[in-house]
Amino acid sequence: MRKMNFSERRGFGKFSTARGPHRRLGAAKLSSITWNVLRDETAAAFRDSRLDALVTPTLPRTSISLNAGLTLFHNRIRLGGQLDYRGDWKAYNLTELFRCVGVPPFNCNGVNNPNASLFEQARAVAAGSSADGFTNAGYIEDGSFLKLREASLTYFAPEAWAHALRASSLEVALTGRNLLTWTNYTGVDPELNGNGQSDFQVDFLTAPPVRTLAVRVTLGF
Repeated sequence: MRKMNFSERRGFGKFSTARGPHRRLGAAKLSSITWNVLRDETAAAFRDSRLDALVTPTLPRTSISLNAGLTLFHNRIRLGGQLDYRGDWKAYNLTELFRCVGVPPFNCNGVNNPNASLFEQARAVAAGSSADGFTNAGYIEDGSFLKLREASLTYFAPEAWAHALRASSLEVALTGRNLLTWTNYTGVDPELNGNGQSDFQVDFLTAPPVRTLAVRVTLGF
């Protein structure tokens, strides 16, 4: 799932991608003057993309879930899992915008790190520049993601083990949730929504879904 960001759509695609590995054009390849010109031109592209950012789906238009299981070793071991895909929508990374130009401002990677990608630097410039209309278009990003929502490993013990515990069956399961996320979104998690039940999803200083691991022992009588 590779994101085409606003700068790419306006003709600056060779200079940045929304998430690593970035094709960084730092001091080793460009003078600071050339870099600043490219950064400011890309910032202007964000300004020109404001209408594109407004007319965009704010909830996933494509949702796919896959549940699968596999039994091994004569029904002693069972592997299970669930993959979730959400695509064709935009997420508003207000947290990063707030860090770049909020109060207090200048607390983000795009402002402070000279090796940050052109994409990160340009959107910070555009958001804080009156010449570029203080546009936040660079922070309205592709929210598509694929998640390993759950994975489980279950062991069905021999009946002799269960009988030793005066039970008829014994199962031991290890289960994990929210284990892995593949996305080009530059924030913590594209599923974040600090906007309550609104259909305009906003990532603003919100905790991501918790990753959990659990062990379950089941006895049958």
